[in-house]
Amino acid sequence: MTPEPTYILRTTRIHVMPEGKAMFDEAATVVEIADHAGGEFIKISQDPATAEYSTSICINDEAEWNAISAAVQDLFHEIAKNQPKEL
Repeated sequence: MTPEPTYILRTTRIHVMPEGKAMFDEAATVVEIADHAGGEFIKISQDPATAEYSTSICINDEAEWNAISAAVQDLFHEIAKNQPKEL
């Protein structure tokens, strides 16, 4: 009998945006774990419609920075938690 696979839940993307705005709003910032086959890293982008081409972000105030910073820290912890175990 084949054992049932084990599944995990993994957060890989966080949207940071003003309360009441949609996640596709131009004020939204996307903080995500990305991996282009060279290891995981944190990617921060704005304007989700063109996130693939974003080269910079704009931060309006300290509250927004604190929220983005918290999202980055959360995803760094997620990366660390999911690193392959050394054999």
